[in-house]
Amino acid sequence: MRHKIMIVEDERRLRQLYRTELETEGYEVITAADGRDALERLRQAPVHVVVFDLTFPDEVGLECLQDLVNSNREVKVMIHTAYPTHKMDFRTWAADAFVTKSSDADKLKCAVDRLLEVKPN
Repeated sequence: MRHKIMIVEDERRLRQLYRTELETEGYEVITAADGRDALERLRQAPVHVVVFDLTFPDEVGLECLQDLVNSNREVKVMIHTAYPTHKMDFRTWAADAFVTKSSDADKLKCAVDRLLEVKPN
């Protein structure tokens, strides 16, 4: 069974980069541009892991994170943000993983593998 990953990222280029990197690893990937879009897509098609950026224009990311966690308890949630200070906010502690964005996509891929307990080749 292929694991399904959702990337929630408002920056189109990053969304595409992460999608490509994870598809290269053999994952099925769907994307969403913001938290509302992610919640709607999750209602239509469940996933195994959500990679969630917290910063979106015109939206409170932490509230969407809470809605996401509360609406689908089975899904693993990884916060993937450029702002490591978010880790100090107790509301982020509901996530299963916290990864600071980097130009190296290997950190993202390793974190997804850990959440899914996938052993590297």
